[in-house]
Amino acid sequence: MDISVIIPVYNEEASILLTYNSIKDAFSLLDKKHELIFINDGSLDNSLVLLKNLQLKDNAVRIISFDRNYGQTSALGAGFKHAQGEIILTIDADSQYNSLDLLRIIEELKNDGVDVVLGKRVSRTSGLIKNICSQVAVFMRNTVLNESYQDSSLAGYRKKCIKDLILYKDSQVFIPTLLKIQGCGKIKEINVKERPRKYGQSKYNIKNRLFKGFCGLFVIKWLKDNQLEYKISEIL
Repeated sequence: MDISVIIPVYNEEASILLTYNSIKDAFSLLDKKHELIFINDGSLDNSLVLLKNLQLKDNAVRIISFDRNYGQTSALGAGFKHAQGEIILTIDADSQYNSLDLLRIIEELKNDGVDVVLGKRVSRTSGLIKNICSQVAVFMRNTVLNESYQDSSLAGYRKKCIKDLILYKDSQVFIPTLLKIQGCGKIKEINVKERPRKYGQSKYNIKNRLFKGFCGLFVIKWLKDNQLEYKISEIL
């Protein structure tokens, strides 16, 4: 398997087909064997039914279905664990990202030393309050961790870099930091545009965007600052 695409799904029945068709159209430009792994995160609508119908028509579609809603980090963790591709991509199911940007990420991962490529949103279509909350969260995280990454669910990873990653609840925004702690190579950002959401609603609000992230931030800070350091001079 060359490429795995992980797509968390929670109550996205209106946009699943749009997302699926967009990815398949983009990948028709590639001569690569791929799989689309949809993680049904306890959806209460017809998302799972639609996914099963897609699977009947396309053997590249794989489905992992949770018994209830566990959140995006759990969905990503399950996808990382079961992905077979040498390159692992992530994208939301709400069609706010252009699937052609996945091809740009794949190209960047061909460069020597680049293990992770993150989409950096240069245009945001969420409401004013959510945009402010997101900007505050990113600023706090980068200030405390001395980093410069923007959180984005559009990303690409080399499998060798992600296979041993240990995630924690609500830690998806800290994935670049956790990978660096593990000794991951170069992390690169590319500019991407966010499109207006046509269907459904955002799963994030002030509570889970700021408060939960603030609590986890200092745990990650402790992990980053307390990595083991030693230099072996001799082994007898």
